Amino acid sequence: MTATSRLVADQDGGTGLHTADALRVYLDVAGSLTKQFGAIGDDATLNDAAIALALASGLRTIRVPSGVFRYSVPFTVPDGQRWVGQGSYGTILRSTFATGDCITLGVVSAMRDIGFRSTAQRSSGVTVRLKGNLAQLLDFEIDDAYIGASIEGTSGAALVIAARIQNGVIRCLGAIAGAGGIDIHNFASAEVSSVVVTGTLTGPQCDYGIRIRNGDTCIIGRINATRVGRALYAAPDANENLFALNVTGCYFDSAAASIDSAWIGGYGNVYNTLIANTWFGLAGANGCVLQPFGAGIVDGTTFTGCEFTDNTVSGLSANGTLCKNVVVTGGHSAGNAGAGLYFGAAQDFTVTGHRAGPVASRGPNGTGIVTNGAANGYVITGNNLRGNTTAAMRDEALAANKTVASNLLT
Repeated sequence: MTATSRLVADQDGGTGLHTADALRVYLDVAGSLTKQFGAIGDDATLNDAAIALALASGLRTIRVPSGVFRYSVPFTVPDGQRWVGQGSYGTILRSTFATGDCITLGVVSAMRDIGFRSTAQRSSGVTVRLKGNLAQLLDFEIDDAYIGASIEGTSGAALVIAARIQNGVIRCLGAIAGAGGIDIHNFASAEVSSVVVTGTLTGPQCDYGIRIRNGDTCIIGRINATRVGRALYAAPDANENLFALNVTGCYFDSAAASIDSAWIGGYGNVYNTLIANTWFGLAGANGCVLQPFGAGIVDGTTFTGCEFTDNTVSGLSANGTLCKNVVVTGGHSAGNAGAGLYFGAAQDFTVTGHRAGPVASRGPNGTGIVTNGAANGYVITGNNLRGNTTAAMRDEALAANKTVASNLLT
């Protein structure tokens, strides 16, 4: 039995397919970008013709071997097709243009084990755009990005559903207005997990690590976003809503001078945000800010077991009468020059079981907890506020409804 007939026999597997039918099924499953379509991965040859043939082949899987494959024309992976490389360091797709989108993924299409680079620093567009339902970007690296990857539906009436970005690294170099790591907009049931988004050790930073706007149900897990401006930026535009953002086990830190490591709030509305076991630290301003603009609302934000550490202003800052129903349970804030937790005019918030003070060699806050302005309807109980520089607590809000009790102050 020859190698080819053995493959056909394996594909047939006793299903009763004739040999020709079995061979057709096998060829529908996978094809090689080099062997079948003539691509050359020498980091010099332009492979636009080979890529076009692969896209039009109708094959369900395109295998891309090790090499650097240059291309000069943006392309869309058709519905149901996936491209599989030999690791993000071994297989590289390198664009030769600096503006506009590079690669778009259709419905149930995917790219996996591939690195994405450009011959020059990109100045607009998205390197890999997930535009189809159930599209996936997996086990990847993206360099030289303007926006590294996006999950983005056509409009608020045409959402992309259940798209996923997982197991990757995005390096954002330089600072160009609007640049960032991952942009999520007009979606339902999106997931981003196990991704590192990073900038350079020195010099200017991009605008954001992960930006989330209009949509419902977004799971963000095991993200390390550092030196990328606002590492987490949940800010729907006017007339947009962001529902059910769930953030777990992430590290958002090292924002540049005068920049907050995370910001939740925009001109639209943010509802029902759950954040657990997440770090907000080393920012040039606040660790995490909850603050809407204009008629925007931030309502129902819960922090469980989170850390707000070594920020130039405050660890957590919740501001404005349209910032409502914030719950902080457990966790700690330490080493913040201002307050560990600051509430300026926020409404109906609760802080319990929190440690605001020196933890893990991080040093004291300026003040443990501060309430101010029109803050009202709050409960602050059972917290350890010892060891801060100026005061354990400054309860300065003119609140008609509040419970502040059983906190350890000295």
